[in-house]
Parts: sequence; structure tokens; C-alpha cells
Amino acid sequence: MEEREFDFKKISKSLEEGQYERHLSSLGEGFYLDSIKESVEQSLKNIRAGVNSFIIHGEPQSGKTEMMISLTAKLLDEGNNTIIILVTDQDTLLSQNLLRFRKSGLSPSPRSYKEIIGKNFEVKGETLIILCKKNSSNLKKLISKLRERDFKIIIDDEADFATPNSKINIKEISKINELTKNLIAGGGVYIGVTATPARLDLNNTHKTKTAAWVPFKPHPKYTGQDDFFPEDLSKIKYKINFLPENYDSTYLKDVLFTFLINVAYLNTTLPEMGYSMIVHTSRKKIDHSEDQKEIAKIMQNLSQNKMGEESEKIWKEIWERAKSLHDGKEDDIANYIFNNIERHEIKVLNSNRDKTLDSEATNPLDPFTIIIGGDIVSRGMTFDRLLSMFFTRDVKTIFNQDTYIQRARMFGSRKDYLKYFELSIPKELFSDWHTSFMMHRLSLQSISFGNGPPVWIGSGRIRSTGSSSIDKGTVMINKGEIVSDLFEYRKEIKDALSETGSSPLEKIKSIQSVIGGDALPDFIIKFMEENWLGNGETIRIKTSDANEWGEDVDKEQILRPRRFIRGEEGVHQFLIVYNNNSGKARLFFRPSTSKLHFLINYPRQVPQEPPPKTLIPKSL
Repeated sequence: MEEREFDFKKISKSLEEGQYERHLSSLGEGFYLDSIKESVEQSLKNIRAGVNSFIIHGEPQSGKTEMMISLTAKLLDEGNNTIIILVTDQDTLLSQNLLRFRKSGLSPSPRSYKEIIGKNFEVKGETLIILCKKNSSNLKKLISKLRERDFKIIIDDEADFATPNSKINIKEISKINELTKNLIAGGGVYIGVTATPARLDLNNTHKTKTAAWVPFKPHPKYTGQDDFFPEDLSKIKYKINFLPENYDSTYLKDVLFTFLINVAYLNTTLPEMGYSMIVHTSRKKIDHSEDQKEIAKIMQNLSQNKMGEESEKIWKEIWERAKSLHDGKEDDIANYIFNNIERHEIKVLNSNRDKTLDSEATNPLDPFTIIIGGDIVSRGMTFDRLLSMFFTRDVKTIFNQDTYIQRARMFGSRKDYLKYFELSIPKELFSDWHTSFMMHRLSLQSISFGNGPPVWIGSGRIRSTGSSSIDKGTVMINKGEIVSDLFEYRKEIKDALSETGSSPLEKIKSIQSVIGGDALPDFIIKFMEENWLGNGETIRIKTSDANEWGEDVDKEQILRPRRFIRGEEGVHQFLIVYNNNSGKARLFFRPSTSKLHFLINYPRQVPQEPPPKTLIPKSL
């Protein structure tokens, strides 16, 4: 054998492929890469252009964590040496995200903030990927440790949680808002990642630029708002089990039996896997304890009663239900449950839980895993193979969209078994949830199709976000009307209105071509075409002279404290109010659903601080 000599050049040469390309290759053919690439490339484009604060928004459990890992890999390739991933103040989420980041094979290995802030850890010169909870003590220590690093990139997961300034209207700064601002100070870049960006926009959190926001599209196997809350409820492809407002434990037992039967059907038809069911009834730990006792009693009853007259009655009930759901498979299903009922796990996820076993709840090992919890369950956590959700967590007064959108834990990669999924929920709560997503969908379209700031839509019962976080100095709240910017009242507008043979929608499109997308956003027309028109609804267009209105109308600005348009069910109303003296006009729009509020953030109305100077590495 030929004697070989040591050649340092051979072992020290750089890999031809960067970490980003290697990571994408490792995801395999079954992973949808197009949306990841689009979001990563747009984010890099923002940073290269000097944008120091922006948002990436995508649906709950749609793969945003994988996108953040890919973005981190690309940022490393681009020469960034300090990347900080912020997560909510929960050990579970920190552990879940840290595990996923470390499994990705990123180099250097991602580290917990606990390791970084240790006395013996030296940060000089090292490239760092740090995962840190949004906890004031943790952030203070991390800021102190990294004080000599100028350029840091902060990726804020669940950015609408804790980061916005909840004291903005009393001229104070909430602690996490102040600390995250300090973390960015000195030339850092802030990237907020969220499914619910309304709070960040209406709060002016770290002055993110809406024009630079990056959408993240879900993968093909994703099931989200269009599947669970479609505009047309007849198109629902899963089972909804409507509960009475005052349900009792009998209903929980029925739902649990259906879950056992569907798991057994899947595991006798396909390779065996663990599946989970979420029971989300309250935020109170005492209620979680009661739910746990009730479920444990049911499961224990099935486990212990396998023989005798009483047991035959129980198993006959399961067999008959299995026959009604999966006719022809009832023997196999009942037999599977009979032989495997002891292979179950009942997990409580709240502050009293055993944190070492959280991964078994989010990635079930046993065929039958039941998860009970409140706030910890309702945000951020990804639940693999979730097959059932018993959801009764309602509010009696104001229904916050962002909170309930985050509670849609049934969203995720469920397309392979969606038709076996069951949502058990009171009918009124489902109606509020559905309406909330309809408003959210329209708001997101205002980002996609509008040229101006987003329009966040709510009502007296359902609001976009908590009022304490809304910057009242810059946000205009219009009850029932969307109000345009001022525009020139030109002859072409009058011609479009008088055009014979044109439908009202065609006239509106002609007017838009004259006044532009700022005055009449594309999303309004798009949404009417796709969702409103065709249901017996009509469009009405009127004009009015501002000088003919009373003293409460500002004739120059063409604004009024009260609404210009009265609501009328089934009619989408457009009103152009003009001032012949100034030649200016505004367009007012009131949809057929008249009890709506439209929130628009106009930061240009108040003096703005100059943005901090963004330091860009030479490699960018």
C-alpha cells in the first residue's frame, strides 16, 4: 500500500456547498421548499436594503420553525456571527425549539442562553446561535454578555407575545419591549415571526415596516384556516361535534370514545402510530385537575372492565359506535382498543407539569395520548398527529382575534387524516371563531393586495387585538367604514359613475383606476369578488358634497367624528364625499356586514424618530 503523507490543505478546505443549501437538501423530497426559499430570499433582500425591522407572517403550525432554521443557515452563510432566537417564556417551547435547531446540523451548534451567560463561557470571536426566552432576567444577562457585539440579528418567534409595548398609551415602556429594543440597539436587525401580526402593527412595535413584511406560505399538506374555517361551511372536510353551552361529562366521554375508535381504525388500516387529543376547557389548573380525573376514570374503567356482564355492556357501546363510524371494521377496532387500552398517556400541560415529559405530549409515543391544558397548550407548541380537540375555552365579553387564532392548535400537517379529525365545540364559540378568521383573512388580504397600511378588521364583539397595545396616537379606528386618503376629484370619476351599461362593480374598478390603490385598496374588490358577491348582495355607489353636511364635518379634511354611511344589510355601500372648493375628495366604504371596526395605523401622522443606523456586514 502506498505510503500517504499528511496534507493539511485536504482537511482544511471549505465545503463547496453552504449551510443553507445543505440544510435544504437534508429536508428531502417530501418537504415543500418553495415557500421557505421565497421567505428567506425576501428577508435577505430586506437586510441588504438596510431594513432593520420587519415581520414574517404565516399561519399557526405551518412550518415557521423550519423556515427560521433555514433563514439562520442562510444568515450564517452570509457572514453573520450573532443570531438570537427569542421564544415565549416557557421552558417547553425553549426545549422544543432548541432540539429542532440542534437536530438541523447547524454549525456552530445552537446553544441555550443558560450556557452563554455562564461565567466560564467566552463570547469573543465566536459565531453564536442563541435561543433565549422572553424573560426579563434572561434578557438582561444576555444583553450584558453580548454588549461588545454591534451587529446582531434577532429572530423573534411568536413576536406578538410579550414584545409589543403594552404601556404605550401611558407613555411608559413595558419590560420585554424595552429589553428587546436594547438587544437590537447598536445596529441590529429585528425579524418578528408570527401568525398574528395585527398587534405588532397597531403597536408600532420596533417600528416594523409593513411594506417590507414577508409572507410565509404553508406547505401542501398543511391544513389551516381555509380547511377548518372556510367561508363556505358546507366545504368542511372534518367532523364538527357541536356541544351544548352547558355540557356535562357524558359529552367528554363520547368524544373520548370517538377518539379511541378513530385511532384504532387508523392503526388497523395503516402502520401503527401514536395519536393525540387536546382537552382545552379552561386556564385554571384546578379545572385541568378535574378534567384529568374524569378522563382517567373513563380510561381506567375500560382497562379494568374486560370481563363480566358490566364490561360487555361497555364494549358493546364501543363496538356499536365503531360500526356507525367505520362499518365493516367494528370487530377489528373494538379488538384493537380492548388489547391496547393500557397503552395510553394522560398529560397535563400547565405550570405544575412534569416538564421532562413534554416531548411525549407533543410527539405521542402511545397510541392514545390525551393532553389537558390551558395557556401553554394554546400558543406556540406543535402537536404531531393531533386527531381530536375538545375546545370549550370561551369568553363572555370581548373576543380577541389574535388570541383565538393562536389557539387553533388543530392547524398543522393533517391532510393525510383530516377526514377523521373531530372538533368538539359549543356552536356559538365556533361561530365567533369562524367570524374571527373571516376578519383575519380579509385583513391579510389588505396586506397582499393593498398599497397602503394594513386594515385590521374587528367588531363590537370581536377585536383585532387587546386595546392596551394599540398606539392610539397613530391608529385610526373607523366603526363600520373604511376611509380612503384624500384624492383629486377628477372628471374621470364622474364619467365612470355616469357610464351606462356597466355594473356597479365595473364602475368601482373604473374609479379605482383613476384614484389609485391607496384610496381604494385592491383587497376590497378582491374580497367582494371571491366571498361576498353572489349571495344576493348588491353594490351601491353615491356621491355627496361635503359643504352640504352639518357643522360636525371638517370640510377641508372631509372627516367626521361619526360615520358618513348608515349600515344596510345585504348592501355594500361606497360614498364619495367631495369638496368643490378644494377639488379634493375621500371615498368611504361600508360592507354589508355593518357592525365592523376598521383599524388603520398611520404612523406618518406623528413625528417619527429617525431609524437606528443598520450596520451591514461586508458579505451582504
